[in-house]
Amino acid sequence: MKFLTQITLALTLGFMPLSSGLAADITERDYQEFLSWWAGEYDNVAQVKEQEESKVPAEDRNPATRIIFRKIDVPAFGPDSYYGEWQDANDASKLLRQRVYAFEFDEAAQSIRLFLHIWPAESPDFVARTRGAHLEPSKLDDVTPDDMLSFLGRECDIYFGQTDGEYFGAMNKGECAFDAPGESGQSIYSWSQMTVSDSQFTYLDGWYNGEDGTPFRQFTKNWYEYDKKN
Repeated sequence: MKFLTQITLALTLGFMPLSSGLAADITERDYQEFLSWWAGEYDNVAQVKEQEESKVPAEDRNPATRIIFRKIDVPAFGPDSYYGEWQDANDASKLLRQRVYAFEFDEAAQSIRLFLHIWPAESPDFVARTRGAHLEPSKLDDVTPDDMLSFLGRECDIYFGQTDGEYFGAMNKGECAFDAPGESGQSIYSWSQMTVSDSQFTYLDGWYNGEDGTPFRQFTKNWYEYDKKN
């Protein structure tokens, strides 16, 4: 993505400066365009092939993944909500993650705001019952935000700006804070970053130490670069 280097720098610093030319206010028209771009199917097969050809060490390569984003009609999540299912690109029976992405146009902030709902992986029956909802939306008829992981509050929302018709977003750095799993009591924070265009979706996320910002658990070492298939 042509502006990914700029975006990475801005997000690494923890801000998206409007005065830099890197971002612009979002209008209702922009919001509708963004939503139309979000829905669809994606995979990062091209990225995986490039990493293999470039001899990126195996442990640093991004696994081949397929993503499906489908709009859903579940009032509990709001009118602009999408079910997301992440699968192994080489074996669709291998489910990697499920999400509901609930968007809204934040007119006061002139930005697109994403409330991320994460499936409770410790509830295998719930996961099994709802997987494939992009094909059978009725599987989500009785699902509510209360069924999702409870530690994510609105402080973990992702805010999108735009430049040259392409959109980028991130959690406010350090605000999505919680105690690390286990008994250490260590304070950590989640920090997800995304970019969206009419042909590509990219993201990077991880958990970071609350005191110094060093990685606690890096879920993605490199940006995932997903090409849109339809």
